[in-house]
Order: sequence, then structure tokens, then C-alpha cells
Amino acid sequence: MSATTPVYGWPYQTRTDAPDGPLLGANLALAVEATLRGVDLRTATLERSIPRTVADAAARNAIATPPPGLIVYRLDVGITEIYTGTVWKPTPGTLIGHFIASIAQSIPNNAVTVAALDGADVVDIYGAHDSVVNNSRFVAPFDGKFVFSGGSGSVGNATGVRSILWTKNGVANVVAGGQSQWSVGGAATPHSVPARTISVPMVAGDFVELALFQNSGGALNTNLGNGDAPYMLVTYGGG
Repeated sequence: MSATTPVYGWPYQTRTDAPDGPLLGANLALAVEATLRGVDLRTATLERSIPRTVADAAARNAIATPPPGLIVYRLDVGITEIYTGTVWKPTPGTLIGHFIASIAQSIPNNAVTVAALDGADVVDIYGAHDSVVNNSRFVAPFDGKFVFSGGSGSVGNATGVRSILWTKNGVANVVAGGQSQWSVGGAATPHSVPARTISVPMVAGDFVELALFQNSGGALNTNLGNGDAPYMLVTYGGG
């Protein structure tokens, strides 16, 4: 039998074919099976690609062979994540970290000093911060661009300037454009300095710190009053 249907290619007898019911039945059965197999494969792929809701990271990680681009919504933290083919990442613009200081810190005169963010984490979706060990650091959980903002305050002193710097992989490496500075102008009241909002490309394991500087002539404590405690906000920027 040389004739087949135009869409699925199922065989059928023509007027010139010798009658052969068993052969026609066998060929037709094989053609139907091949067509349904294709439907099954496409359906399975489609089912794996349908966005879904998961309870938490463990349930997300339990998804078998997720295809690149699969979207999930995590109920535990209220965010949407996308599978890249190797790692789960949040959608760009997602707040993934909010870290704060809970005790006053003495900042030496004329020395860049990282802010100790020892308070209980407000947000830490990917375990990127430890409030005890190296508590100044946000450690990138995966490759990408991360957007940082924050600020800090110091107790009153009328001398010098107050600066905030973003550093990457150590205080010697100030992120380009990552410094803001405020001259106290002879006013002895407490001073609050906002950090610049800046995007930093990182690979997994890189770390960024909020660093403080003052040159009042002596050590100065950070100020915890009026919302001036050092803090860091981290948003995923994509990439």
C-alpha cells in the first residue's frame, strides 16, 4: 500500500491495491501507535513546562528533570523562580536579602571598616548571609547581577566626613561608583548617610560588603537610633 493520509501518514488501500485485510490492519495499527507516541512525548514535554506552585525549595528541587524556563511559585517565601537549565533563580527585581545591625559598632578613625550586620536577617531567601560568621558579607548564591542599597548612621560629632562604600571580595576593592560621602559641616548631631544603589556582577561565591569610613579624629560608634542602624538590601538584577 503506497497511499497515506496527508496529515498523519496513515496507510490505506487504493483501488489498485490487492485486497489484504491483515496487512492493512497491521500497517494502520503501527501508524496509529507512532502518532500516539508522538502525542505522548509532546504532552509530557508540555506538562513539564507548565508553571506550578510548590511549597518550598525542597519541593521545587524534587521536580524531576525540569526543562529550562520552567517557572514555579514558592509558597514559603512568596517569590517566582525560573530554572535556567542548571540552577533556580528568582525573577529579576526580587528582593532576596535584607540584613541589619543590632548593636553599635566602633568605627576607627581614618580606616575603612566593614559594617557588622549581626541582627536577625529580615530576608535571606538563598542563605547568602550569616549573622555570626563573616556577618558583613552577602555571598552570591549563583552567578548574576545583584543590586545593592543600604545606609548607616553615626553618633554626633562635628568633625570630618562620613562615607559609605560598597566593596567586592575585600575592602581593598571598592566597587566603581560605589562610594557616597557626607561632610558634617561642623554639626555635632548624629549623621545618617545613604549608600548608593549599585548593580554588581558576581559569580557564585563572590561577596559584597557595606564599608564605613570616618575621619573625626577618633573612633565613632554607629548610631542605632532613628532607623540609622547599618543595613543592606539585595535585589536580584538578572543575568
